[in-house]
Amino acid sequence: MDRATAWLAVAADVLAQQSHADATDILTTALIARTNAGLVSRIRLSATDPDRIDISVSGCMFQPGPTSWPTAAQVRGHPMARYRVATGDDTAVLMPDVLAAGWELDPASKEVMHDLRISDQQLSVPLSRGRAYDGWVLVAEERFGEREADEVRDSQRLLAGLDAHLRILARARSPVPDPGAPRLTPRERVVLTLAAEGCTAEAMARRLGISARTVHKHQEHLYRKLGACDRLSAVLAAQRRGLLD
Repeated sequence: MDRATAWLAVAADVLAQQSHADATDILTTALIARTNAGLVSRIRLSATDPDRIDISVSGCMFQPGPTSWPTAAQVRGHPMARYRVATGDDTAVLMPDVLAAGWELDPASKEVMHDLRISDQQLSVPLSRGRAYDGWVLVAEERFGEREADEVRDSQRLLAGLDAHLRILARARSPVPDPGAPRLTPRERVVLTLAAEGCTAEAMARRLGISARTVHKHQEHLYRKLGACDRLSAVLAAQRRGLLD
């Protein structure tokens, strides 16, 4: 199976999961299997609060508890984060390449890596634009090959779309065990949640990394299942049936 087909299969599996935890596990497992990483961390720095950071970690390498995870300031000082902010480069990049380009590993970053027991064999995968880092960081015990790095770069747009789907799925209310309520697919739940937040089809398409035409198709399915004629009536119908708060 070629890598494009493999990632399409991963995307299909992720989008089919009703559970945010199960969908996330499929994606992180695929990242580990396809790149030989031992640790996958999802890092999101706040664009408005300099002290806020969200981190989740999975993998088979040493995993310290949340109290030992780096602070927002420590992540901002990491060479790859500094490189990303200074250059605006949104492509996946290997830490050895960043270091070779002159972005030195400062003492604070060295101490964090020592405490976390991780090497400098890291692959940064930004998932959104902006000055605050928002993306995956993959860590390996041995150097990543160019094949693995190129595969991640080629798959970045797909990864960004799946990541957006996961974030919204985490906010979406799980289907209620009401026989009168229609059963929605995970993708339809995501589109419904965005519709309730006031997003247009074009905005949803940008958030999810898909075409507006695909969003309209999901909306058509929602309208049919909910007996609605437009976005507002669909949201109201979903609220009445317990599918939205």
